[in-house]
Amino acid sequence: MDMDALNESCAVASARRQFLVGLGTSVTTTLLAGCTSDNGSNANGPKTTPDEIPKGGTLEVTAAADPQNLDPHTTTIDVAQMVLDNVVEGLFTLDENLKLEPVLATDYKLRDNETTYDIALKENVTFHDGSEFTSADVKYSIERILDPDVPRPRCWFTTRGDSSKRDASAAFPTTTS
Repeated sequence: MDMDALNESCAVASARRQFLVGLGTSVTTTLLAGCTSDNGSNANGPKTTPDEIPKGGTLEVTAAADPQNLDPHTTTIDVAQMVLDNVVEGLFTLDENLKLEPVLATDYKLRDNETTYDIALKENVTFHDGSEFTSADVKYSIERILDPDVPRPRCWFTTRGDSSKRDASAAFPTTTS
């Protein structure tokens, strides 16, 4: 399969995924609208204030199928991606105009050599186990995505055009206390 066919295939899969996510969101929103009351009381839920966030418990979700896995680097099924979108965050996201918006990054700039980006990372971010989010985590994730031994959908990292523009890197400045 040539690169143009692969890119076209990925574009079709992405458009389908966006349609299904939008459809799922619309259906869920409609169903949840019926779960509200007009009097504003919280008769069935726990009495908490915004400062008292309950911990633990179980979140039950209805989905069309079981996710094949929850590895963000290898999953290709839409239901898994919908779950992962609520569990993991990336450095950036795209807004409604397809412009980059920082999520775990705070800023980025292209160096003069035009092949290296400097990406500043958000501070005081922790994983679910309490460990700190660092540039080493980003480096590991990027290297894992590019590792040919890790099975994954290749359409996320396709390149086109002049091969001299394909060698790119990212630098993550670290701060010392």
